[in-house]
Amino acid sequence: MEKAIIGKKVGMTQIFDEAGKVIPVTVIQAGPCTVVQKKTEEKDGYTAVQLGFEEVPEKRLSKPEAGHSKKAGKCLRVLKEFKLDKAAELNVGDQLTATVFALEVINVGHFRYAALFPCLLSALTANAIPRLLGLPGEHYRLSGLPGLGPVSLLQCGGLAVLAALASILFCTLMHQAGRLYKKHLPNQYIRAAAGAALVIALTLIEGSGDYNGAGGHIIELALEGQLRVPWAFALKMLFTALTLGAGFRGGEIVPALFIGSTLGCAAAPLFGLDPAFGAAVSMIALFCGVVNCPLASIFLSIELFGGEGLLFFALACSLSFLLSGRYSLYSSQNIIYSKLDARLDDQYRQGGPISSER
Repeated sequence: MEKAIIGKKVGMTQIFDEAGKVIPVTVIQAGPCTVVQKKTEEKDGYTAVQLGFEEVPEKRLSKPEAGHSKKAGKCLRVLKEFKLDKAAELNVGDQLTATVFALEVINVGHFRYAALFPCLLSALTANAIPRLLGLPGEHYRLSGLPGLGPVSLLQCGGLAVLAALASILFCTLMHQAGRLYKKHLPNQYIRAAAGAALVIALTLIEGSGDYNGAGGHIIELALEGQLRVPWAFALKMLFTALTLGAGFRGGEIVPALFIGSTLGCAAAPLFGLDPAFGAAVSMIALFCGVVNCPLASIFLSIELFGGEGLLFFALACSLSFLLSGRYSLYSSQNIIYSKLDARLDDQYRQGGPISSER
């Protein structure tokens, strides 16, 4: 299957090859692209898809342009048609960004482009299944967006630093809980029973039951600037660590979004930010800190909130990734390059120390 994506140049940077040679590279924002229209043999005489890129306010488009791109649920500035062999597998509204997470997550700092198509195919399959079941995707309204300026960027950066520290705490709790369970309760069945008993006891003490499930309703409240208790993020950390550390399975990503959004909603006023906007920024920043996937996190922010606050989310993800160090939810994750310079991380160095000139 042919592949296509729309992007735009956002700047220049440099990378270093294995010999330490500087290579100038162009930085391109590739996607997210949304399928706006399908062309079929039966109706149009050929097979193709029209992709849309760069979401903009409706007032910036003509009425025909806005009406056309709104078929995909968004107002998109750039529209391009691509003739693809298997365009029938795509649907209006599909997004081509989940692939990036799969490419980033295993070896941080090193993309295996040979895996691009398998990852893309997996993302499209995962996107198609809920659609077949009639389940809508998650989209949120971004509220309280400040004007872009030095003060607002500093405020957003401060919140991102807090989210990075919280991501370190969350990863530490998750791994330490598992180690403590195994150390004191070697039998896996006793371990599971003890974990269940602890969670039940905490649930009865806490009383609301907000921290037992995915907590989607709490995330929605936080993104609206509402919070039942300011320490909700800490309780979710505790419940998740006790549950998964005991051997139960249920995922770490949605709890990370819960923790990030409630932390941001509670802490945003301390930085002079709107609680709803703080919840959105912190949710994406903390997610980035625990998975070490900054590009996928930025794409996620666009998918969930649109592109209006892109620079704030990019700043938050960059800082969270930088400050979260080698902490990760995934014990099998490899951080290939140091986060502080362009050198290989210590455990990947070969043939002695690398010169500081690299």
